[in-house]
Amino acid sequence: MLLVLVLVLAFNMSGCYWMKQVEASERGVILDDGVTVNGVSGPGRFTKLSWYAELIPIHTGIMTATWSDPSLVTKDNQPIGLELAVSYRRKADSNSITDMFINYPSESRNDEALKALVFSRIPDVAKGVTAGLTLDEMLRERNVLSAGIDDNLAVEMNEVYVELVTVQVTNIAIDPGYEDKLKQKAAVIVERQIAQESVKTAEENLKKTVAETEIQLELARRQNLVNEELAKVYQGNPQFFELKRLEALEKVIGKSDKIIFVPEGSSLSVIQTTESKVVPVPSE
Repeated sequence: MLLVLVLVLAFNMSGCYWMKQVEASERGVILDDGVTVNGVSGPGRFTKLSWYAELIPIHTGIMTATWSDPSLVTKDNQPIGLELAVSYRRKADSNSITDMFINYPSESRNDEALKALVFSRIPDVAKGVTAGLTLDEMLRERNVLSAGIDDNLAVEMNEVYVELVTVQVTNIAIDPGYEDKLKQKAAVIVERQIAQESVKTAEENLKKTVAETEIQLELARRQNLVNEELAKVYQGNPQFFELKRLEALEKVIGKSDKIIFVPEGSSLSVIQTTESKVVPVPSE
């Protein structure tokens, strides 16, 4: 038992490893002497019985964190607060893993240390981008703000061997006074649109009325032309005119009506009663 214990202690103190696992979201830094990086492995199980040999797993999966700053300023000097959802990961290629392990040993192994490193690169980028846009531009086109931060932050992340996956603007906090002004502006715009629609409707109704009037005038003109032609016929043919007059008179007088012809120059007026009696009344 004593011999087995000694062997186990010697094995652990030697630093060699037996069937050590590197997950699919990891890369393994190979240290044959425990200090010098001799290579980077992919996922799998590895064994090395060399004295002081180590295999250190490095997490390369995607991580997401929320960053915020309440004291930014826009191009038009409006104070705002900005909140971002940032997704990132350590670069997984061998050169990046090796360089990060050497230059940023704590950040290469510890996710919280990496988060602090990423967050340290965001403020200058965010200040630069927000200072180049007005508040209206940010509120109307959030994708422009996101794209600006994404492009500039990707360069910063690349310098520390980190790949920037996505940047999303989750909130833009504006001054309450300015927010009230935006609401008033929106109300004015809506009222203006309603007024424009009312004017448009009135104009359409006016156009319709003018068109209908033109049609009625054209019909009246045509009817006048017809009447003029009929008048010519009546003037040239008195018998035809008399026939038409009698036809019209026939439609006015009922079968039981009686007609009294009063001689021209007579001093009588004619009144026809419901009993078909005629009462002659002297005119004044």
